[in-house]
Amino acid sequence: MTLLVTAGLAGISPAHARRLLMSFVELPEMPPPPRPGFRVPTDPNTLFYVQRSTNANTIVYAANLDARGRLDPQNPIEVFWRVFDEDGRRHGLNWIERLMAYGVYTKPAKGVPNAFDGYIVTFPEMEFRVDISESGAPECIVQLNGHRARLVSIYIELDESGVWPQPRFLNIYGIDTQSGRVIREHVEPAVD
Repeated sequence: MTLLVTAGLAGISPAHARRLLMSFVELPEMPPPPRPGFRVPTDPNTLFYVQRSTNANTIVYAANLDARGRLDPQNPIEVFWRVFDEDGRRHGLNWIERLMAYGVYTKPAKGVPNAFDGYIVTFPEMEFRVDISESGAPECIVQLNGHRARLVSIYIELDESGVWPQPRFLNIYGIDTQSGRVIREHVEPAVD
């Protein structure tokens, strides 16, 4: 299927609309990390993480909770690197990474206390909601092919042949909130 991102979705202007090819599959279980040496982060309150083809370093998106276990209204999501190519240390995003690549935009969800709607700045087509589940755990909910799913991870295959790396494709993994099945949505730019 081809999805044309149009004006109005997450406030995208027509000049920024892009065509994306998307496919969807249910999997019997969550697949292992995409490459040898890649690790799954184990940080408390992890919502989801992003891995890229370039190296094992991983971007972690974690709920920022206050002392009462509520999402911090000023900064509900902490975004940081796990430098797995070295010693696994935690490292903050730099200014460019926050504003142009891996940072998030969030706003309070209308009519839902202690919940936030948002998106990753370079992928506004995938809007999400962060809140606290009925079990008391923070979660990030997205729509994957019309299924409500808890986002787990995103893998980005990059083309680094130019001045700036460009995504060849993304694999987005989530858990369907109704069936409990693993969902993978494959997204790539459409070539005209």
